[in-house]
Amino acid sequence: MDELKKSRRESDLSTLREERKANALQWSLSPFRQPGSEDNAEEITELEPGEIRVIAAEEVPFIDLLLEIAMTTAFASLTDGTPILQYNNALSYVAFFLWVWWVWIAQVAYNMRFRQADWFHRIMVFVQLIVFSAMAAFADQFDITNGIANNPDQAQAESLLSAAGYNKNELDAQNFRNTRIPLLNARGISMAMALSRIVLLVQYLAVFYYARKRLLPRSSLWAHILPLILSSTCFFVAFGILYTGGDDGPSVPLNIAKLLLWYVPLFVEIASHFVALELSGFVRYTTESIYARSGTVFLIILGAGLDKITGGFKQLVGNAGLGAGGIPVFISAAVIFIGFFSLYFGTPGSNREISNRRALSWLFSQFLFLSALTVTLQAVANSISFLNLAEAFSKVDDAISYAAAWESNQANATYLNATDFPDSVRLFKDLGFAFEDVVQDFNAYLDQYYQDNSTDLDNNVWIAGIYQTEMGYFYDLLQPDTLDALPDKSSLLFAKLYAFTYADTSNKTEQINELTYANLLDIYSGILKDRGSSALWLYPAAGATILALVLMSCIKGMPRGISFRSDSKSTHN
Repeated sequence: MDELKKSRRESDLSTLREERKANALQWSLSPFRQPGSEDNAEEITELEPGEIRVIAAEEVPFIDLLLEIAMTTAFASLTDGTPILQYNNALSYVAFFLWVWWVWIAQVAYNMRFRQADWFHRIMVFVQLIVFSAMAAFADQFDITNGIANNPDQAQAESLLSAAGYNKNELDAQNFRNTRIPLLNARGISMAMALSRIVLLVQYLAVFYYARKRLLPRSSLWAHILPLILSSTCFFVAFGILYTGGDDGPSVPLNIAKLLLWYVPLFVEIASHFVALELSGFVRYTTESIYARSGTVFLIILGAGLDKITGGFKQLVGNAGLGAGGIPVFISAAVIFIGFFSLYFGTPGSNREISNRRALSWLFSQFLFLSALTVTLQAVANSISFLNLAEAFSKVDDAISYAAAWESNQANATYLNATDFPDSVRLFKDLGFAFEDVVQDFNAYLDQYYQDNSTDLDNNVWIAGIYQTEMGYFYDLLQPDTLDALPDKSSLLFAKLYAFTYADTSNKTEQINELTYANLLDIYSGILKDRGSSALWLYPAAGATILALVLMSCIKGMPRGISFRSDSKSTHN
């Protein structure tokens, strides 16, 4: 019996050793078939002129998943750190998204053709994870116009803040930070992008080594290698440019040159993929792999957009905003979300096999669709936030205006009592405020009115005090822990808001001149416009999304002979 157990144990150990030996990863594997392989003779007849056959890239699900998670991290950081409120925000968002998308799609284009299950490629994925993490770190407050477009309202904003008692040292530190952060982000992005191009270049050089070893044509590989060398060089040069000018950053001409160094090489890289297909030694892209990767990135973008939309729902809980009236808005958002999902996956011919070059065109055209889609989903989220903000502002304004009107309609001046306004008390409690404080402020203004013999001047001071009280609650509503809609602290709108809220009331004449209904209305409408304009991006962005989807469908379904001249050589159509 012992001998039998020993024999079984040795057999199991031997089997385990064989399995581990068979599954052991090599440092690096050639992507090219060896001469005389079992199915080589049959496959040669299917090759296009100049095409070479590679070993099918082995699927490594957990590595692909790791790369997709890394991209999701960078994209989520971009979405959170770059709210689309104005045109420059939308431009910055799309410009940064181009980097994230291209780093991912260029790596995927390599993986679909050459990636093998070896240690070399696993290490490369790990380095790409570092690249995406770096991009996520530098995505916050990214501004593509930094150093080119100046803020014409900066001097006026600083003057208003100083007059309102804003700490000068804090203001100087804030201005320094507003200049410093975009500069640091630009430097970090330049280095991260340079590293990403070097990582991809190293992988193509490894393929080039194996192709040379097998004496295979390498012209197509040169079409990838040379643009990657150009890209990495340009990003390093851009990194150096960003160190000129000290803390103030480079001059305007150098900042324009920086943009050219950032984006021209990327378009050269994109073009190189099409050029490579015309040169000897090219490797085709498979339709199945392209559809699979495209579906993955679409779901990533859609999921991040849904997270942004649902993340705004927390502002509706416990706050006096849309309430039950927001249900139609939520239904509309759901219809938009499901509609895009259905259009993408339900388009006729979604799984149709297409030619090699047409598949690549379809894959790259997806950027137009995805960039428009991201802006659309951001606009949907901003629309919900804007409607909630506008409703909350309206309710607060109604409550305070009703109390002021009640006092004005009294035949004799009468102190207010919170118990006379039960609806307003409940409303303010929902917002985390106490309406009793409003009543207390109103009564304090009445005391001042009586003490100063009730002149017309003092009556205007009482009215100005009411305006300031209302603006103070608007300011509190905009804080991150409530509705999270505070204007940019470097903007003129924030300066006006702060100056009105914290205006010095010791000088009655200045108080009356500054705390006017016209100024209140200007700030009120400015806040709504600041948030409402972002919601207006929904219409052009949604239209662009549909048009991009139409373009993708045309690329996929266009008959041969009309375009994509190389289709006639395809074996798939």
